[in-house]
Amino acid sequence: MRDDDDIIIIFDKTTKRIFLVFIILFLGMIGYSVLKFLVFKSFQITAELPCDVTTEACYHYEPTPLVCEPEDTKCQEQALIPDEPYEYKIISKRAGVIDACQKTVERLGCSDEGLSCLPGEKHCSIIYCDPNNLMEGQACYEPPTESAETDVTDTVTESTDTEPATSSEPVI
Repeated sequence: MRDDDDIIIIFDKTTKRIFLVFIILFLGMIGYSVLKFLVFKSFQITAELPCDVTTEACYHYEPTPLVCEPEDTKCQEQALIPDEPYEYKIISKRAGVIDACQKTVERLGCSDEGLSCLPGEKHCSIIYCDPNNLMEGQACYEPPTESAETDVTDTVTESTDTEPATSSEPVI
């Protein structure tokens, strides 16, 4: 009789082949992911860009005040830092293009002023605000209408829809 310590698991040829196929598939998936994300950077990046409210349909960010517990000193310190409202648009651009751009001297499309879509650039779009397609927590900036009888004030349209904003126009 054998003791439990002396048991040796012996695989037959079919089990070994199946195990080898799974190992090859697993390593292939890891290799594909490394190539896609680290080497070719073949994925989209979205970022917020400054938006000119006089000429573009902009999203509006309104900060919400922090509510802190009395003993949470870190939260109270952060609540003292003012967070300003601002208007923005969203750019969606391929990560590999951004990386290649930053390595050039001209830095076309990724300058210090911000990202932009170059004429004819594939997989690049700027998404402007559309009140009909807002996601929850997003708001559109609506430019004030000029009226001689009333004061001009900024207005914001908020939405609680969960549908993503799909309105996009490539910049050419």
